[in-house]
Amino acid sequence: MSLRPEDAKLFIKECLKRFSHRIHKWNEIDHVCYRASSSSEYDLLKKEALQVGSLLAEADVQGRPIAIFKFHDPLWVDCYRVDYLELPHPKPSQVIASGWEHIEVVTDTELETSIGRVGVRDLVNYEVSETIDNFRVKFHCRPIDQVIRIESNKRIMQFLGHLIKFPALFEFSPLISGTLPLSISTPNSDLDILFQVKDLDIFESHLSSYFSNQEGFQKYRTTYQGYKSSVTNFTFDDLKVELFAQDKSVFLQNAHQHLLVEGRLLRLLGYEFSIKVLNLKLQGIKTEMAFGEILGLGEPYLELIEIGRMSDKELLERFASLGR
Repeated sequence: MSLRPEDAKLFIKECLKRFSHRIHKWNEIDHVCYRASSSSEYDLLKKEALQVGSLLAEADVQGRPIAIFKFHDPLWVDCYRVDYLELPHPKPSQVIASGWEHIEVVTDTELETSIGRVGVRDLVNYEVSETIDNFRVKFHCRPIDQVIRIESNKRIMQFLGHLIKFPALFEFSPLISGTLPLSISTPNSDLDILFQVKDLDIFESHLSSYFSNQEGFQKYRTTYQGYKSSVTNFTFDDLKVELFAQDKSVFLQNAHQHLLVEGRLLRLLGYEFSIKVLNLKLQGIKTEMAFGEILGLGEPYLELIEIGRMSDKELLERFASLGR
């Protein structure tokens, strides 16, 4: 058997050793990747993967299929829980050896070499890859389950396809946020996109030029967390959109920090916890307030960011009674 969980754990542990300066305890190890060397091996490995997990999605990415499996029994390595296995088909004419190839880590720090690219896939999930001693780690801004939800939402992808017509906006580091990437979105959920902007006047001028013809277009200024901020709302083909801008890294803006910890809590605490949050949201309660009520947080907007610095193990130890 090639996809032995024990071997995957050893590979992950070796990656952690080499990237201890970059990977923090609160980062999410999204998944581990095993490379197939041929089409026939890819087909065999897919059958083998079904012995250790269930197929979450298989999609064409840059001309070749990639399958994502969710482990039946998540892999625990140190304080990290790894839930997913990636199995990519080899690229055409590519000659590679089969084996464990990389892990992917969700980071809340800048991914400078990726920001600024004008493309839907880059907008969905920025990426930076590094290799030490033949052990590779890919750093992303969101986990694979969120990527799958975004890419399977036709309304979101239609808007992103429209957005890339305006490359000037990519100078402001757009980053998808909000609840649509999570398993607790509702029919009333907005598509939230964050931007880092120094000159709000110039940014708003762009938005007026590009979107003022959209239904319900309106914008206003506010001060949030000590930063002057711009908020623009409109509806694009029945999809509610909110564009939020301030002079702060999109990775460090509260909305993204909330998204990261909320995603981890939903993953770690499971279905019953997700349903509790969703039921409160359907009653009209804001996402952060819903999490706060269930978790017993006095100041949800602040405390969610604080507990976001806890490891997977620490989060489970504190809140396990609220999940399965």
